[in-house]
Amino acid sequence: MLCPEVWRFEPPSHEIIQKTGTLDLSEKPPKKDLIRNGIRSHHFNQMITVVWPDVASIPVAVETALADSDHYLIRNLQLRALTNRTFLEGFVKQGTFYAVSFRTRLDTDDCVAVTPAGILVLHLNKETYQTLGLEGRISQFARKRNSKYENDAETWTTGAS
Repeated sequence: MLCPEVWRFEPPSHEIIQKTGTLDLSEKPPKKDLIRNGIRSHHFNQMITVVWPDVASIPVAVETALADSDHYLIRNLQLRALTNRTFLEGFVKQGTFYAVSFRTRLDTDDCVAVTPAGILVLHLNKETYQTLGLEGRISQFARKRNSKYENDAETWTTGAS
């Protein structure tokens, strides 16, 4: 059997973004803070790697910021559970709630995020998007053209049931 010419396949498209700068947690961030704005503009971040060259221990300001953050893993949560009026007023409208899909792949799976500003962000496959009949835009994270769609429900904070 002949070997296929695997070395002639085009590599898949990808993007690596590296932002460098100074991050001072004790000061109010400037409006053009590339690091903070980059993190906040991508609602599906699950991990951020920070490198401090020539630093023997983690700065106290960072330890303090991380010590006051709780997180929980809730499995099989339906989106309608998050539309309860009491939940919306107690957590989402107070700006103390952030949720993101876990163990989903942004480029191939249906993914959901709720931002601290109360915006429900949906990244949906074409089939799910068409089934729900939502208005939105083509996602920048699609592997194939027109295969993923994004919808930001800004009326999320108005409450439902």
